Amino acid sequence: MSTWFRVHNDVLDNPKLILIAESDRWRYLGLLSLMSQGVLTKYEGEKLDRVISAKMRLTNSEWEETKRRLQEEELIDDKCHPIGWEDRQYASDSSAERTRKYRERKKKKQSDAGVTSQERHSDADVTPPDTDTDTDTDTDKNTIGDIPAGKSPRQPVPFKKIVDLYHEKLPELPRFEELTEARRGQLRQRHVNNLTSLENWGHFFDYIRQSDFLMGRVEPRPGSRPFRANLEWVTRHANYAKIKEGKYHNGRFLSASSNPRAS
Repeated sequence: MSTWFRVHNDVLDNPKLILIAESDRWRYLGLLSLMSQGVLTKYEGEKLDRVISAKMRLTNSEWEETKRRLQEEELIDDKCHPIGWEDRQYASDSSAERTRKYRERKKKKQSDAGVTSQERHSDADVTPPDTDTDTDTDTDKNTIGDIPAGKSPRQPVPFKKIVDLYHEKLPELPRFEELTEARRGQLRQRHVNNLTSLENWGHFFDYIRQSDFLMGRVEPRPGSRPFRANLEWVTRHANYAKIKEGKYHNGRFLSASSNPRAS
């Protein structure tokens, strides 16, 4: 049975995919498909290489060269698994996960029905239920504004101030107009787990400015568009880690004086 897997809409601007040959991009997409089918986790070693070669209609030597290039670009790991796969797929995409949740809901519904039946046939006095109608409401919208970090009593994540600071510090980079659910989650994760304050966000944006690659100052390959980072791209977990480690700064790490703490 055919199933879907997720490919995010920034794929045309992904710097790693821009820098590899068109044939390798297609083969990388093939690996995503094989990962979704479970092929890459079912086999290993030489058996896995033979299966991949057969699935992609490649000779063994063609696949070995393709594998080497994709690993050099850090698109796949030593097991041929696409790097960052789990960050972009969700358990809810799995039919097994949907089946499990359906069964849990059905079991709970049956259990609740049983309790209601027992109460209806009980001779004991029953205290009327609490009729308090106060309810929590979720007013999150796809607009930029300060929204609490989850439902816990944490200090709100200053989404609007972070976005305004990005525009102020990096006006050359693409503007950040719409705060979608995915973008809100990325900003929340980076704020809670890494940057923690507007001052640290400012240091982070200043550090990005030092990178010719992230700022779009690197001449692209013939036929390719120049890459420029944006706020959504730099706040993804994998990309943030590589920026912090100096991958796009010729090995110059995000220094302790910049003050964002490690994950």
